[in-house]
Amino acid sequence: MNAVIHLLKYYNAGDTLVSEPGIFSIDEIQTLYNELIAKGSVSVEEACMTGALIEEMDIRDLTEALDNTTNENIIRVFENLLKGSRNHLRAFNRQIINLGLVYTPVYISQEEFDLIVNSSFEKGCQYRTRGQGQHYRNCPGDMQGQGQNQGNCRGNMMGQGQDPGNCQGNEQGQNRQRGRNGR
Repeated sequence: MNAVIHLLKYYNAGDTLVSEPGIFSIDEIQTLYNELIAKGSVSVEEACMTGALIEEMDIRDLTEALDNTTNENIIRVFENLLKGSRNHLRAFNRQIINLGLVYTPVYISQEEFDLIVNSSFEKGCQYRTRGQGQHYRNCPGDMQGQGQNQGNCRGNMMGQGQDPGNCQGNEQGQNRQRGRNGR
């Protein structure tokens, strides 16, 4: 969430945040939130099923957004959010299985769902701002590329400052889809 807020501020984009949790300024989002809260409040089983559904929606939305942007800062943030959603989907699916239930995906294909839940936990890049626009990142396991920073990560965080990197991974070069199970 902090990375998204940072992007919004950096690009002088408006946000839809309202100071009160669970209150949204866009009616469609408010309605969806209310429906999902009601559905997930029925039982532990429904809470897990609803959690998996939400992560699926996020995976679909983030994947579509990644396909429609070329901005490296936005791509990096969205890829990290995508990793988080895949990790959450794995966790919800484990709980669903432990409850003796089976989850059927709604927003992603069964094939993509199976790839996600049968793969390992993913770790994203961590960013810490230091001083005047210098950023430090530690990105184990997700990418190894070429760019304008000190280290092995690609690109500049927020397009400014220096980025000493410590990144090791299994994908190389200019593959914009790194970290999305090879898609």
